[in-house]
Amino acid sequence: MVGESSFDETAIKERIIDVQFAKSDRTTEHTKSYRNLSKHELRLNGLGKALLMLVMNMPDDAVDGLIQKSRVFERMDFETRTILGISNVYLGILLIKELYESFGLDFWEEAGISDKLVQESIINNTYNSLDGSSKVNSAVDLIIQTFDVMALKNRIRKDYDYTINESTGELCLRLNLIYDEFTKYIREFNVSDVEVLGIRQFTRQLRRETYWLDYGLRNFKERDNNSNDVNIRQRCYVLDLKKLNENLSLEAFACEIDAEEDSGFMKIDNDQEELPFD
Repeated sequence: MVGESSFDETAIKERIIDVQFAKSDRTTEHTKSYRNLSKHELRLNGLGKALLMLVMNMPDDAVDGLIQKSRVFERMDFETRTILGISNVYLGILLIKELYESFGLDFWEEAGISDKLVQESIINNTYNSLDGSSKVNSAVDLIIQTFDVMALKNRIRKDYDYTINESTGELCLRLNLIYDEFTKYIREFNVSDVEVLGIRQFTRQLRRETYWLDYGLRNFKERDNNSNDVNIRQRCYVLDLKKLNENLSLEAFACEIDAEEDSGFMKIDNDQEELPFD
C-alpha cells in the first residue's frame, strides 16, 4: 500500500515489483506456468510456511549474511529505492536457495537456472519496468520533455521564449511566457501522461533537480512596435544543458554528450536466455 495520488507516481514506479497479468504482457509459457501453479495451492502454502519458519528460526548473523549477499546491485545506475526493491527480490531467491539446501538439495541444479541468470533477469526486468531507463522521469522531467516537443513544433520560439548557449552549456527558459502556452498545449492535444503542476509548484520542484543552475538575467529577443527584433535582458530559469540531456531524451534542447567507455556497471547481453517458467 503506497499513499500516492496516481499509479504513475515516481515513488510507486520505483518501489513496486510488477507482476503482469494482462493478456498483452503474457506469453504462452507465462500462462502455462500460472495455470500449473494454481493447481498446487497446498504446495504453495507449504512452501510459504516453510520459508516463514526458516527465517523465524534463522540466527541474526545468518540473516545479516544473506542481506549482504543480496546487495549485488548497488553499483547499478538505479535510484536507491529501486535498488532496495530488486535487492529484496534477490534476497527472496536466496532464501528459497537456503530452504533447498536445508533438505540437501541444490537449488540451481533443481531449478535449471544459474545465479548469474537470475541477477541478469532481475536487472533486465527492472529496465523494462522503468521503460528502458534507469530511473523514472519526475513530473518536472516530463514537463521539460513537453517543452522540447513544443519547441520542435514552434509552439515556443528559440531566442524569444528560450535560448540554448552551447558555449556555456545553458538552456534558458522564460517560464512566464512558456508555461501559459504549455497549459494550452496540454488541453489542445489532450495529453494525459503529463501532470500539469502549477507554475509555482513546478519552479519549486525544478530547483531541486540535478540540472538546475540559476534564476538570473540572460539575453533574449523581442519584437518592438515596428515588428523589428530587439535584444533585451530578461530573468529566466537556467538549466545545465549537459545534465539535462543525460537525464532526458531531447531533440530541440539536445546537445552532444561524450559517452564514457567504462561506466563500471554490469553489462547485460541483449541475446541472453530468459528464465524458464515451468
